[in-house]
Formats: sequence, C-alpha cells, structure tokens
Amino acid sequence: MAAVVSLNALGVSSAWSSSPRTTLSISVSTKVAALKISWPELSSRHVTYIVSSAPVGKSCQIVDGSSCEVSITDSVPWLFKVTAYIPGKASISSPWSAAVPRRYVVIVAGQSNAMGATSFVVDPTTHVNFFAAPYTSSADVHDAINWQPFDLTSLSNGVPVALDTPQIFYGHQIFGPELAIARTLAHDRGVTVTIIKTAETNTSLSYNWDPARATGSFVVLLNQVHLVMQHDAANGQLDVLASFVWYQGESDANLGAANYKNELINFVSSLRSRLAMSPNAPIVLIKESIAKLINYRQTHGFCKKDGCITQIHGDAAVRAADDFAATHLFRVSEVDSLGASRTASSNFVHLSNVGELDVGAAAAHQMELLFP
Repeated sequence: MAAVVSLNALGVSSAWSSSPRTTLSISVSTKVAALKISWPELSSRHVTYIVSSAPVGKSCQIVDGSSCEVSITDSVPWLFKVTAYIPGKASISSPWSAAVPRRYVVIVAGQSNAMGATSFVVDPTTHVNFFAAPYTSSADVHDAINWQPFDLTSLSNGVPVALDTPQIFYGHQIFGPELAIARTLAHDRGVTVTIIKTAETNTSLSYNWDPARATGSFVVLLNQVHLVMQHDAANGQLDVLASFVWYQGESDANLGAANYKNELINFVSSLRSRLAMSPNAPIVLIKESIAKLINYRQTHGFCKKDGCITQIHGDAAVRAADDFAATHLFRVSEVDSLGASRTASSNFVHLSNVGELDVGAAAAHQMELLFP
C-alpha cells in the first residue's frame, strides 16, 4: 500500500511506492507548492511519525490522522527518513530513502487457541505439511510476524520475521489463526501485512488480560506493539494497525464467567484508548466454545456431581458476551469456532490445524468488510 502525496497548489498527485527502488521525483518548476502527506488510517493519539525530507531539510509530522505539508520551490529528487515517537519511547531515525513504505499490521491475541497450541505445521496423523505445496501462499514469505514468547515471561525483541518462521511450542512447530488471516488477505486484497501475536495458555480476561493490571498480559501486548512499530520506523516503514483479532474465553468459561460481558466491554474500550490504532479499525472476536470439552467430560465421567454445570453456564456466558459485543460495540464483529475441528489429544478444547485455518480465514473475511 502507498501513502498519498499530493501537490495541493498545483492539483497534481503521486504516490509513495512501497518498493525501495522507486524514486519519487516531483517537478514543480519555479512555482511554490506544498507537498501534502496524509495517512487517514493513522487516527491515533499514541504514535507520531516525523517524516523528514532532503535536500530541503524540512520535516512533517503525522499524528492523530492528520496531514502535514512541506513547502517546495523547484524540481528535486526527494529523499525521506522516518522517526516514530510513542509515549516514553522513540525509534532512531531511519536511513534516507527514496520511498516511505507503509504496512498494515494485524494483532492476534488471546490464549491457547490464539497460539495454535495443537495446530501442528506437520500433522502427526496425516503427515500433511501446511507450509508445503499445495497449501503455500505468497504471504508465507512476503508477510511478517513477531510473536511474544508463549509464556509471556520474556519480552519480544520487536523484530518481525517471515510468516513461515518456525514457532515452536513443546517441540512442535505450530501456527494459530494468523496464518489463514495473512493468506486470505493476500489472496483477496493483495495486502501484505505484519502479524503481531501475543498469546498464552490458560490466561483469563478476568485476571491475566485485565487492562488495569500493571504487569499483566495487556501491558505485555502494548509493549510488544510499540517495539515492533519502533523497529519498523527505524527501518523507514510506517505501520498502520489495521485490525485486532481476539480469541480467548475458554479459561473464563471453565470458571463460570460471571462478569465476562462487562470485562469484555472494558477490554475493547481499553484497546481503543491505549493502542495506537484508529477508532475505525475493525476488532474481530473468534467466539470460543468448550462444548466438545464438556461433552468429553460428561461422556467419561469427569463432571463429578455438578454435571459440569459451571462450565455449561460459563461457556454460554462467554459466547453471549461475544454476541453482545459484536452487536452493540462499534466495528466489532465475530466468527464462531463452535464447529471447528479440534484435537482429541487436548480433550477437544484446542483447534487442529484445519480448525485454525478455517477460523482464521473467517476472521479475515470479517475484517475485510471494514479494512482501511
């Protein structure tokens, strides 16, 4: 994708290409004009990009979805460098470049099914390799990912790598819904994205992901996003947080989820206010289901005296909260994981690789409806 550059005094427009080999040269003769730079999606209170130009040596500040202008008086081959300022942090300035590429970022967060805990790249039963033909996509090598270490105890380095870089969990290479999200966006929209993935098993919204916790998973996510944006800006790239995907709730459902709806409303509000994303960016909820886990427990006599009634009510409460958010919260939608394929080794709580591909593709289709 390219940021729009217009010479508003002359009525001429061009585009900054994402290709580093493309040079932007604008001829304005001796007339005075303003080089107007605008990223409509950057409607955010939490990140500022400073774009400096040469040889004029003026700078342009992109903040809060605004545009900025640089006065020019003659024909020059323009060069640009980028610096990002995020509260309490700043990137180093990027090298001078003839192009300022812009890249969409999709955040995937939650617990074990957001990780892909039993979604193996090489299926242990069928031996299908989902990173080999005919399943491969251009997104596998052209898109990027940065994932938080799955225990969330050490920080991500903030450096994105190729989407098909191995994510190892207990000795297995895994993937979550992010793989199909990236592949679907590449196929449907020709969009190249960076995935930022923050997920950990057995984490609850009521505690681990509570935005009020100073050292909780929510703060880990914020720090990871900021690190990636700093890294990219230092390399001359502007990041636009285009969508947020949330796949969580199984832990809360197991405990009854008495207040999950209010916790989810607060979580979405905190995302909008504390992440460097546009208020118009779509949030997609992957609606959890522990119905097959409950059935497994009932079938094998693991429900004890209560017949798993706490889990039954908790599952219903979490799913109803997702329904409420998708119906009443601005630009929030949902996809249902109820019918997705799950693994017997997880007692049918964790999605299989096929299940992750299915819900990831469905999530991508939802965000496409509201994508910038």
